[in-house]
Order: sequence, then structure tokens, then C-alpha cells
Amino acid sequence: MELREKCRLYESWLRAIDKHARFDVWFKDAESRYLYVNESFEHAMGMDRERLLGAAPGDIFSDPEREGRVLAMDQKVMDQGELQRVIPCDGSGSLQMHEEYRFPVEDAEGKVTGLGCFAIEVSERSFAEEALNQAQQIAKLGSWRWSIKDKCLISCSDQFAELLGCSVTEVFTLMQHRLDRVVHPDDRHILERLHNRSSRDEHAEYRIEYRIIQRTGEVRYVVEIAQPLYGNAGEPIEYAGTLQDITAQKQVEDELREAKGRLEHRVAQRTKHLKYLASHDSLTGLLNRTGYYDYLQDQLADAPESQEIAVIVLDLDGFKLVNDTYGHAAGDKVLKVVARRLQKSLKRDDLIARLGGDEFVLFLKDLDSPSENARSICNRLRKVVCAPIAVGNLEIRVGCSAGISFITRGEGGKDQFEKAIAHADIALYRAKSTSGVYCTVFEAAMGSEVARQQRLENDLRAAIDERAISVDYQPQVCLNSRRVLAIEALCRWHHKDLGPIAPNVFIPIAEQCGLINQLSQIVLEQACADMLALQSHARDSSDIRLAVNFSVAQFYDEDLLSSIARVLQKYGLPASNCATEKFTAKRMSELSRAWDCKASISAHACSRTI
Repeated sequence: MELREKCRLYESWLRAIDKHARFDVWFKDAESRYLYVNESFEHAMGMDRERLLGAAPGDIFSDPEREGRVLAMDQKVMDQGELQRVIPCDGSGSLQMHEEYRFPVEDAEGKVTGLGCFAIEVSERSFAEEALNQAQQIAKLGSWRWSIKDKCLISCSDQFAELLGCSVTEVFTLMQHRLDRVVHPDDRHILERLHNRSSRDEHAEYRIEYRIIQRTGEVRYVVEIAQPLYGNAGEPIEYAGTLQDITAQKQVEDELREAKGRLEHRVAQRTKHLKYLASHDSLTGLLNRTGYYDYLQDQLADAPESQEIAVIVLDLDGFKLVNDTYGHAAGDKVLKVVARRLQKSLKRDDLIARLGGDEFVLFLKDLDSPSENARSICNRLRKVVCAPIAVGNLEIRVGCSAGISFITRGEGGKDQFEKAIAHADIALYRAKSTSGVYCTVFEAAMGSEVARQQRLENDLRAAIDERAISVDYQPQVCLNSRRVLAIEALCRWHHKDLGPIAPNVFIPIAEQCGLINQLSQIVLEQACADMLALQSHARDSSDIRLAVNFSVAQFYDEDLLSSIARVLQKYGLPASNCATEKFTAKRMSELSRAWDCKASISAHACSRTI
């Protein structure tokens, strides 16, 4: 009787639990067949008790993978003990999340005969969780929990499943095979290390980025952040983490990276173009002064130290006349053609650059006999340059002159190259100033002469500024009456160190460097002042004519007559036949050309008193 009473009592308890419990209760035997289920579990599964009792997972779930996972989980509980997790349950027609606690069932002798489970619905625990879920949707971020011991997903948010492109009920099975079914093949190595962790020290917080492939085939970039959760004994038991879709961010990063790449490419191209412009002549495309030195250094880096290099400075003859006659466009065309012809006439290892204007510099190496070969090359280049050049309907011809110098490889510094070019330029000047000569090799004496010319120019400037120019006079005397008829004013310069400098030396220097007007002004004023003094001390000196020499170049100056008139007025000397209304500057220019004067013209041709 006592045993029957206890059984009836237990049955009453089970009926109460079955009817009033707000949680799921079920028991299974060792083959995972249901032995008992309560009403709450019936509702959660959407199946009546008659179908559930005695049924195995294969009788309930149509998905073989899900069936296998349930059987493995049940066996694991019976072999290893209790298990707690959150799982989806959608058999009732609406998705619910249940937090379940599974445990093994033992007989009186302690033998495991099956397992049981208590599960509580946790779908709507709080408004805070709902708000969190909404926030996760906005951020495209899903949360999850993973069992380290069981290597399975314990729980996840709706957004987590959505990121993987499946439902919440499917995600638990999918996560068992995520390396093969979810992760992009090229990124699987990133997660393989996480899956192969074995020691406790390897379970640490991590952050990884990889790509996933959704069921639709769309590739998404995600970032996974997780940290381990520890049990009472300090061992890691779970991972809690988040998965966030960063595809949009990656797309922006890729666009920025591509834009940066394009910008860097444009900057590189522009920099390259600017470097080219800085080192090349814009008209001919040849190297300029800035560019040829670096090129020479590269070309001659492996050359023998004793190798002799010919430096040729080549200048076009008659080029100014081309510009003046046909215009600068025609002149530019001539320069381009000449540059192209010179390039084609040189060897590959030789160098040509444009120094400016119509002047080119050539660097020739690998010459067997540098002096003879350089002259021979200049002769050949002269024929090339002198060939007719077609410019529109015109056929233009120009000549050329050349100066040559030499430098050895061991002297290849920038200053030495510039010095060699200067020497070749001096030789060029000698060639252009020597009739019938178009090619000259530099000699040391030429440098000394140029240095002397430069010194004379500087000293002449100082002499003019300091009024250190003197005037001598040469009289014209009548032999019969022995009367002085005229005097010629002669410019003289007595150098403080070099002594008297001949007029045929310093007069051309004054003409070349633009000092001739100042020099003539000094002579004219001194001559007029002396003439005034002569008239005041000597009787019958008013009829004496004064002659002052002027350079041909001065007759092209429209201010020449007015400047002469101002000096005459200053000293009160008559110039009745030198009025500006009778002789204009243009007329004087015509006279100067007609008289074919090379050095000077006597101004007394314009006046009887000057």
C-alpha cells in the first residue's frame, strides 16, 4: 500500500507539472526516444504527445544533419554529464529561443539509462534585449556564444543568422561547418588557427577580418571580435563575441585606395613630366644645362679614368638674320631641324644638349684620336647643318662654327665640365672672328687672351666711371701760312698697370660691352671744354674746326644729334651746319652706311665748327 500511495503521489506531481509548468520538460531513454513530455514542450514543438512519445530524432526532424547533431548531443550528455545552452525552437509556428538544461538520468545502481531536460523560453526576456537587437540590426552586427568544450554554437542573435544568410534554426547546423560553407576559400586560413587551438593559453581575446559567402553567392566582409568566458576553476568554457558586416566600409576603403593609387600615379607622372621639363629644352627636346650633367655622370660612371672626352660647342651662322627676316616661328623650325639632324649624326653614346639660343654642346667619347676625330666630326656636322631647310615655301640655309676642348674622365666633376664648355666657347669665338675658319681647338693662350679681354673690360668701366680717359689732339696745319686749320680729338687710355692701351684694342671692347656712348660723351665734352679754353686765350681761333670721332653704332641712336647739341649749347660753341632739322638720326644712319666706315666717323662732316 505504501508503494502504491507513493506512486499515486508522484503521478499527481507529474500531472501538476505537466499542466501548470511554464517551462519544457522531457525525458529520453538511452536510444534518444522520448519517454515523457509536458504540455509546454508539446506546444513548443508543435506536435501532440502521441506523436512525440516513443519517437527518435529521425522520426521528428527531416534534416539528416539536424538529426545527427541531436543524437550526438544526447550521447554527449549521457557520456560526459550536464549541458546548458540556448537553442531555437520553431515547431509551434513561431520562432522561440529556449535556454535548456540537459542532464543524464541514472538508475539505483548509478547506471545512465537516459537523459532529461528542463527548458525555459527566453525569446522576450526584456525590452532592453529587443532594443539591443534593433541596435544590432542598424549596425549590421550580430552576437553569438560558442562552447569551447562542445565546439558548437550555444546561442546567437537574429542579426547573426541574417549576416550568414540563413535562419536562426539553420545557423546552428551551419556553424558546425562554417569553414567549408561560410568562409571564403581565400580567407579560411585566418580561422583555421582558431579552430585548432588546444592549450588554455591559446584562448585569448581576438579580432579578425575575413569574407563570407552567403547562400545567394554574395560575398560580404565581416569583422569578428570575441573574448573567452571562464568557469569557476578558471578554465575557458565559452567564447562570447560579435560579427559585424563591414562590406560598405571596405568598399569605401577600396575606393579610397584606388583614388589614392590614381592620385599617386598622376603625381608620379606629373613629377616625371616636371623633371623632364627641368632637364630638357622645351623647343628641341634636347637636354639643357640642368639635365646634361646628371646624364654625363651616369654615362661615364663605368668609363676608364683616363678616357678623353671631346667637348664641342656649335653655333649657327646667320641665324639672327633668319629670325629678323622670316620671324621667330621660322627660326624655331630651323632650330628643331638642326637639333634633329645633329642627333641623327652622332653615335648612341654621344650626348648633345642645347645651351640656349642657337648654341649647342656635344660630348663625344670613345674617340681613337680625339683631336683629329673631333675635327672630322665637326666637318661632317657642318655639312649636315648647312643642307637646305624647308620652312613652308621657303628654303633656308644656315652655317655653323664650332669650338673644341677636351676633358678626361677623371676630371668629370660639374665644375670641370663647365670649364670645358667655357674653353670650347672661347675656341668658338676665335673661329667666328677668324675669316675662313669655322672650327678651332682650344689652346691655353686663348684663355689668357679672354682673361685679358675681361680684365680690360672691367678696368675700362672703372676708368670711364672715374673719368680716367684722356684726350689728345692732332692739328691740321696749312703749310703756306703755318696756320692751324683744324684739330682732331683723339681718345686715349693710360692703364694704371698695363700702361697705354691702343685705341684699336679698347674701342672695340667699348663697342661690344655697350660703353661706347659713355666713352664718346667724355671725349666730346672734354674736346668742347678745351676748344672753349683755346678760343678764350688765342686770337683768331674761332675759325678752327674741331673733329670728334663717333662709332658707326652711335649713328643708329636717335638721340645722337640732340646729345651733341646739348654739349655744344653747354659750352657755347656754334654748330650752324649741324642743326637737327637738317640732319636727322635716320639720315646720319644712311650716311654711315654709305661711307662704309668700320670704326668711326668724323663728326666734322656734319659741321664746320665741330
